[in-house]
Amino acid sequence: MTIVAAYDLGEVGAAEGRPVSVSWRWYDSKPTLPLWILLGVLLLIPPQNRNWQAWLILTLPLATAALRWVVPSDSADIDLLLQLIVSLAIAWSCAWLLMPYLAGGGRLRSIARVLAVLFAVGAVAFVSYFGFWCSAQEPAMAIGFWVATCTSLLLAMLVSGMCCGGRFHPALFTVWLLLFLPLVNAICVAGIFTLMTPLVVGVADPIILVSMFVSAAFISLFVSGILFALNLPVILLAMGTACYRERLEALVCRPPQAEASLLASVSAGGNPFEHDSQP
Repeated sequence: MTIVAAYDLGEVGAAEGRPVSVSWRWYDSKPTLPLWILLGVLLLIPPQNRNWQAWLILTLPLATAALRWVVPSDSADIDLLLQLIVSLAIAWSCAWLLMPYLAGGGRLRSIARVLAVLFAVGAVAFVSYFGFWCSAQEPAMAIGFWVATCTSLLLAMLVSGMCCGGRFHPALFTVWLLLFLPLVNAICVAGIFTLMTPLVVGVADPIILVSMFVSAAFISLFVSGILFALNLPVILLAMGTACYRERLEALVCRPPQAEASLLASVSAGGNPFEHDSQP
C-alpha cells in the first residue's frame, strides 16, 4: 500500500510529499483477533466449559462487537472507545470462563485473581491495538480507563454480593449493583485521574484540575452505564443457568458455610466446579 502525508510532518516530511510504501497485512485491521482466539481456547480447553450453558457467555462479546457495525466510528477517539468496550467484553467473558480456577480461597483472593486475568487480557489488547511503540498520551488514557473499569466493576460486584447476605437474589443484586457501581467507579476514576494527570499533562493550574475532576464525574456515570450493560448478560445467565449461577455465587455471593466448603475443597486440591463439565 502507498500513502502520502496529508499534513506537514516537519523534519519527517512535508505535506503532499513523495509517496511511501507501507506493508499492510489483512490482520492489521483486526486488532481484537488475538482476543477472539484466546476466547475460543478458553471455550474449548477447560472441561468445565464443554457444555452449552458455558458457551452462552458468547452473547456478551458478540453483542458488543455488533456495536462496531451500528455505531459510526468517524473519529479515532470513538474507534478507540469501541475497541476498549469490545476488549473489555472479551476480557470479562474470559474471566467467567476461567472462574472455576479463580474462585477459590477468600473473596478478596478470588477478586485479585480475576483482576489479574482482566489485566493480562488488557495487556494483550493493548499490544494488539497500539503495538510496542506509540505516543504517550493516548495509551496512558486507555490504560487508566482499563484499570478504573476493571477495578470498579469487581469491587462493586463484591460489595453487592456481600449486601445480598451470601445468596444470589437477582433483583436485589441488580439494585445494589446499580447503587454501588457509579459510586465505586467515581472513586476509581478520580484516583486514576489524580495519578495520570501529572504523567500526561504535567503540573496543571488548579482551575484546570477542578474542571478535569468535574469531567471525570460525568465520565464515571457514562462508564458505569457501560459496565452495567456489560455485566447484565452475566446476571441474566446466572438467573437462567446453574453454570453461571454457581460461578457468580462462588465469586461474590458466598454464604459462610459455602465459603468454608469451598476453602476445604481448594485446600484438599479438589475442584468445586467439576460438575460444570457435564452438559
